[in-house]
Amino acid sequence: MKKSCPRCSSLNIKKKGFTKSCSKTKRGFTERKLQRYLCKYCNKSFTLEVRNKRKRHSREFIEAAIKRYMEDNTTIRSVSNSLGISHQRLLNWVMQYGENAKSPLEVALEIRPKYSGLLGVDGKELKINGRDFTLLVAQDILTFDTVFFSLVEGENMEESRRFFLIIRDILKYPVKGIVSDLGRGRVFIPL
Repeated sequence: MKKSCPRCSSLNIKKKGFTKSCSKTKRGFTERKLQRYLCKYCNKSFTLEVRNKRKRHSREFIEAAIKRYMEDNTTIRSVSNSLGISHQRLLNWVMQYGENAKSPLEVALEIRPKYSGLLGVDGKELKINGRDFTLLVAQDILTFDTVFFSLVEGENMEESRRFFLIIRDILKYPVKGIVSDLGRGRVFIPL
């Protein structure tokens, strides 16, 4: 097959030196020379060999990598090594996925499951960076769906009130009763 100019398709071309192409591999950088040509008709120089382009991964590959990391409960490095990609690339994909994901509040407003109206609320004491926090979790008693959770500074009336107002007013949970052990033992409060 005769070489031709990609611009004017002329066969009247001559060699005009080399250009260097550098590509990154697992063993470092490799450099290769690419032949340059000059078209005698349109006076343009060009390279016929295609340079290495950045490898782009398909959406299916990216989603499978993120799913594997999330569901297999393994480290980023083990998943990235098994897939042959860098751990930073996988971490960037996971971070982008997290930024685009819906919050638990948006999911709860969108799903609107058939709640029973009986809410079980409990708190779990946590220590984060030496500070004490309480994770409040509200769960529907019959469907076992987590309705809402919030990390608060402590189990006090103000935080509990704000927590329940979000459940009732923002999430529109049909509260018929609350079972809780917040502070004073198990209580059943009809609303």
